[in-house]
Amino acid sequence: MRRSVWIRAALSLAVTLGVAAAAAVGVAGLPRGATPSVQAVAQLQAPSTWTSGFQVQNLGSGTATVRITYYNQDGSEAGRQTDTIAPGASKTFFDRTMAVPDGFYGSVVIESDQPVAAITNELAFGPNMAGSYDGVIHPAQTFYLPLIQRGNVGWNSEIFIQNAGEADASDVRVEFFRGADRVATKQIPALKRGAAFTLRQADQAELGDRFVGSATVRSSQPVAAVVNQSNGAILLTYSGFASGSNRVFAPLIMTDNRGWSTGMQVQNVGQAEVTVTLSVNGQAVDSAAIAAGASKSWFPVPGTSPGFVGSAMVEGPAGSQLVGIVNELNPALGQGMSYNGFNSGTAKVYAPLLMNKVGQEGWDTGFQVQNVGASATTVTFKIGDQVADTTSIAPGQSKTWYPIPGTSPRFVGSGTVEGPPGSQLVGIVNQIQTTATSAGDNSMAYEAFNQ
Repeated sequence: MRRSVWIRAALSLAVTLGVAAAAAVGVAGLPRGATPSVQAVAQLQAPSTWTSGFQVQNLGSGTATVRITYYNQDGSEAGRQTDTIAPGASKTFFDRTMAVPDGFYGSVVIESDQPVAAITNELAFGPNMAGSYDGVIHPAQTFYLPLIQRGNVGWNSEIFIQNAGEADASDVRVEFFRGADRVATKQIPALKRGAAFTLRQADQAELGDRFVGSATVRSSQPVAAVVNQSNGAILLTYSGFASGSNRVFAPLIMTDNRGWSTGMQVQNVGQAEVTVTLSVNGQAVDSAAIAAGASKSWFPVPGTSPGFVGSAMVEGPAGSQLVGIVNELNPALGQGMSYNGFNSGTAKVYAPLLMNKVGQEGWDTGFQVQNVGASATTVTFKIGDQVADTTSIAPGQSKTWYPIPGTSPRFVGSGTVEGPPGSQLVGIVNQIQTTATSAGDNSMAYEAFNQ
């Protein structure tokens, strides 16, 4: 049986985008304390060039034969390639190793005869920005986006919707919510199989001068959706959700940790209002009622103080449906990244891309793994087949590996963290340039994969 992953990709895309799009919690993440108006934001320089690469990791026990198909926005095929990946290993497709010409702007479908996972790194130049997101493994006819903005103290969002079905999607619409109130519905053109459409909130006057809320994508075919968030200087990216559960886990929460702070946004995608509890490092710190369709923001996260680094969980009653994202921001440095909260864990998590001081810019990664089970568990961190570390993680808490153990400078590869059968683990990877000589947003995050 072949398994598919859906992503969007842009290779050397030289276009004028106006304001790059997406969302942040409140006003966090403004560059160097600036507070531009909507009019001022429109004058910010848009990136002149975009490029992206993606990493595919084989989660199976046998060698994976992967087929990668690239689609233009009109649904026509732009290129195709086939490759093999050893068990547990990953492969990077970037620049000339992608089977499309310069100027490609579209989407990708990855098919494999083994379970695979994929992430995409987006890079913009002039000004420099970076963002990362997970390829969507489980598309659905309804997709949830917890945080959408237009003109919110300089922040805008843009939504990328890809048809992941077997036929054309003739009816695709996006519903926008402020709290529990649906304020607008946008019908988008029919989508060919594999094709993607870009919906920029900066162009949506029906949302008003300032909009902060959530969105739901509904389609006649299964879709995948990704959101870019930007104020023209910082890029944050997350993939949407096909469903939720009564718990949302966040492996990394910070408050003024060397300038880094996090905001957490949780959306109730169920049919009724629910009261949720926010816990930090296993201790309850806040509660809130969230109406059906609405979302709740915490920034800064309650129960934390300057220098805090830890984890969090938001829990509703049994049967509730919650999804969430976390934005990590360092306003002084003009840096930011975003990751999806998790609804559940597994005994093993996979990281397709880990790095140690790669290139002249010194790309590094940190790996955070949270124990979302009910008891302490001992986990083993492996790089390939080699054990890099073994440690115990208390319930509700997380472990950070930085720099990546068992690696040396210029390392690029993948890793796994595994606990005993029945353990519940989730994880994220932060990517950042530690010796960057160029100004701009040189940081991004993605979710490790559960298997």
